[in-house]
Amino acid sequence: MKNSFVKKMACVAATAIGWLGVGAAGSQSLAADVPSPVAQVSPAGPVIKPYEFTMFAYGWAAGLNGRVASLPPLPAVDVNLGFDKVLKNFDGGIMGAAELRFGRFLIDTDIMYVRVGGSVQPQGPLFDRASLRSSTFIGTALVGYRLVDEPTYTVDAVAGIRGYSLTTRVTTFSPLPVLNLVRSETESWIDPMVGAKARINLTPSFFLTSWALIGGFGAGSKVSWDVFGGVGYSFNQTTSAVIGYRALGVDYVRGGYVYDVVQKGPMAAFVFRF
Repeated sequence: MKNSFVKKMACVAATAIGWLGVGAAGSQSLAADVPSPVAQVSPAGPVIKPYEFTMFAYGWAAGLNGRVASLPPLPAVDVNLGFDKVLKNFDGGIMGAAELRFGRFLIDTDIMYVRVGGSVQPQGPLFDRASLRSSTFIGTALVGYRLVDEPTYTVDAVAGIRGYSLTTRVTTFSPLPVLNLVRSETESWIDPMVGAKARINLTPSFFLTSWALIGGFGAGSKVSWDVFGGVGYSFNQTTSAVIGYRALGVDYVRGGYVYDVVQKGPMAAFVFRF
């Protein structure tokens, strides 16, 4: 089996997360981040209510490039996957995010899970075929405080954790029973995250929204980051839509395991506020 192909398939899961959006309880989970400051794209001005709940659904047409070694001791390989490759190998997933706000205080959560898989043709006459399954879970929990609450703009500071769990499983099939093998590798870690979200109200309906998160600091990954910028439109007090561009990076190395990648691409979201 070609090492480079296995590595690329193994990280397709992480890329697929970006574009799959299943409406779920959520406001902006900072996420990707999951800090998914999509909640910041909530409609209607910066008026603070005693209690406020927001949910959202978004799609992220992200590609992925970087360096990955997900089945040590096989060496790391360079990866450059477009969105079309992710879509072709997608095998199911779910994403949900939520924000609960109490006055100036907020709680954000975001959960993303995606699975990809398929058959591959190994090299040599000793193998008939092989199958690969790869799954990626990313969950984020943040707390925050609204630092600035003006009619024209708002700024929130946030901090929390983001957890990663990546699993790769390869099964080989051969006329020789001894070569019918199953190889599985799971790597999990947690990163502390800090950052900010901001919104600028251009008109009663149009607004700009953005967020920036950074974390890792060697506690889990060397560094992880997540940035977004977009423009939104409020249809009414409860519903809005946003389009923009997002980039998310992770640099994790532990033993022979390497996951040093960047996902980036356009993103669109629908936000519902209660």
